[in-house]
Amino acid sequence: MEGSEFREFLFVDSAHSGPCSKDAGLAFAGAASRPSRRGKGRPDTLSAVAAVGAGASMAGRRLHKRYAASFLGSPGSDGDVHPDHGSPIDFTAKFGKAHGGAVLDNYGNAPSSFTTAVVAKGQEQHHAAAEGHEGHEGAGAEEAVVHHNGTLTMDDGIAMAVFAMVSLVVGGVTFKLNKQAKPSEAEFQREIDETENPPTDNTAESMAYNISELSNELVMVLAEQGNHGACQERLTREIMKKDKINWKAAKYVVMDIDQANFKLMEKSANAYMFPIGAAMLSGVLAVPFVYERHIVEWFNTHYAMSEVPEPHDISSVWEVGAWSWNWMEPLMGTGSFVILCVQLTRGMMEDVGMLAWHERNKVAVADALTLAYPNYNMDIMRAFSKTADMHRERFVE
Repeated sequence: MEGSEFREFLFVDSAHSGPCSKDAGLAFAGAASRPSRRGKGRPDTLSAVAAVGAGASMAGRRLHKRYAASFLGSPGSDGDVHPDHGSPIDFTAKFGKAHGGAVLDNYGNAPSSFTTAVVAKGQEQHHAAAEGHEGHEGAGAEEAVVHHNGTLTMDDGIAMAVFAMVSLVVGGVTFKLNKQAKPSEAEFQREIDETENPPTDNTAESMAYNISELSNELVMVLAEQGNHGACQERLTREIMKKDKINWKAAKYVVMDIDQANFKLMEKSANAYMFPIGAAMLSGVLAVPFVYERHIVEWFNTHYAMSEVPEPHDISSVWEVGAWSWNWMEPLMGTGSFVILCVQLTRGMMEDVGMLAWHERNKVAVADALTLAYPNYNMDIMRAFSKTADMHRERFVE
């Protein structure tokens, strides 16, 4: 039996009213309103019956007087509680007629007016509190929709600006703490004094300003270390040797070879255009597709087809992000995992000496360039092609 139905047993028609212990009625009301330990939110009937039998105890009398003062007023000179709106019998008769039924006649007593009033008063306060809570929530939701509307507010902008400033300060402090100090004047002087064989004037006069001024041995060493300038100079000297031309004429031949190599590299780079564009576009669009309400609603209407929350539940960009994360999280999480697997695969391939995709492309371009110019040394041509970059600051002075 539900609590509301059980409380209705306390309302007895005035025709069955008789002498009743106020303490027993109060104890019965308290036990009837208290949920059972065995049931799921249902009143404990056995506890209520037991409370009626013990209602005449001193504790019951004190409890009766305390609740009487809080709900109906202070007790009179005769020890009974007198409500402001009528006598106890009239009050009982009023509520008894409203609800009907003499349930307590089996026990030989009818409930007092105090018991009836306590239950009624508690129900009224409960309903009033529930209505006030609902009204408060409705007003708060309406205000949130008006002021936020799922877009960035001034407070959000200020918070982002403060975050950027704090990040700048933290980065600057970290840089200052980890910056290596320059040698002091004493340390600089000690370094000068400890130099045993400083260069002479003749050595300074003969210093090379360009790789073309280096010896063949030095050019070879730098070229094997992957220096593209040295690879270019080595190819220039190879052309001078094979074509029997001077250095300037050989440089123009190198320029033609470089142009041919650039076209081959450009063709091989076409496979990278989609990943580069997809990565840049995804990084830029990720933020509005998660936090911008209009874009999120459009994407949900045409693709995600998820349940749309109430307007007050997506009144800020953070609530919009929580909603869009239902379908953005699998997409972005899967993409991140795929990238992680690709990077892990490349790392393990390099660990065992296998050629990654970009290395295979360089080898293919180098082989194609060698076939286009078969008159020159294949190793020199391949080194020139593999160390070349698509974008350089300059080629020929």
